[in-house]
Amino acid sequence: MNALNDSRCLHRSLCVQSAVVTLLALFALACSSPSESPTPDPGADGNGVQAGDASTEPAPPNGDAGEASEPQPEPEQPPELPDVDCTSDEECAPIDGVMPACQVAQCIEGACVVSTAEDGATCDDGSSCTDNDSCMGGTCSGQAMACNDDNPCTTDGCDPDGGCVHTFHQKPCDDGQACTVSDHCYLGECIGEAIECEDGNPCTIDVCDEVAGCVSENSTEPCNDLNACTSGDTCQDGACVPGAPVDCGDSTECLTATCDVDTGC
Repeated sequence: MNALNDSRCLHRSLCVQSAVVTLLALFALACSSPSESPTPDPGADGNGVQAGDASTEPAPPNGDAGEASEPQPEPEQPPELPDVDCTSDEECAPIDGVMPACQVAQCIEGACVVSTAEDGATCDDGSSCTDNDSCMGGTCSGQAMACNDDNPCTTDGCDPDGGCVHTFHQKPCDDGQACTVSDHCYLGECIGEAIECEDGNPCTIDVCDEVAGCVSENSTEPCNDLNACTSGDTCQDGACVPGAPVDCGDSTECLTATCDVDTGC
C-alpha cells in the first residue's frame, strides 16, 4: 500500500514539473526580441494604410474637392384627390391646389387617380422664354421664343421670369445712309457723323444724296476770279469766267493809268 502511494506521488511530481517547463517556454516566447516580429507603422491604421494617403481618402461628392453636393429639388407632389366612389373625371377635381403640368385627375374603375396627360395637351412650363407649350411623355416643354427685335443696336436675350430682354450697346453699325460716316450705336439707335461734301470750287453747289453720296452741281452765281482787273465775274460750266476789264481812267501827262491783278487800278 505504501509502495502504491509512493508511485502516485512520483507521477504527480513529474506532472507538476512538466507543467512548469511548459509555462516557462511560453513566457520565453512572449518575451522574445521585437526584431523577430514586424513592428507596426505608427502612421498606419489598423489595415496597414498610411494616414493621410490621398489615394485612400473617399472621393468628395460629385467629384468636386471640398464642395458639398447641392440639394436636389424634390419632385412636385400632386394635390390630394377626393376619396370617393367616382363615376366621372369631374368628381376627381383636387380638393385643394392644382394638378402639376402634364398630370390629370381621372376616374378609373370608380377611384380617383393621377394619370399622365395625353401627348399634345396644352400646358405651361413656367418659363417666359417659350411659347406653344405642350405635353410630351408627361413632360411640359415649349418652343424657344424668338426675341430678335431686328435692331442692330441691341443685344437680344430672354429672362425666364421676365421674357425677352433687349440691351443697348455701342458697337459700330451701318445706318444705311451714304451721307454719314463713323456710324455707331447710341441708346439703341445707329447714328453717324454728317459727311463733308465741299469740293472747294465756288462754282459748284455741293450736296449729299442718301444713296449716291456727295454730288456737285454747276452754279451760275456771280463769283470772283481773284483778278482785281476784272469785274462782273460769273460761274459757267463749273468755272469762274472773268467779267469785263476794270476801267482805270485815262492817263495824264503826269500819270499812267494801269491795273495790277492783285491791287487793281
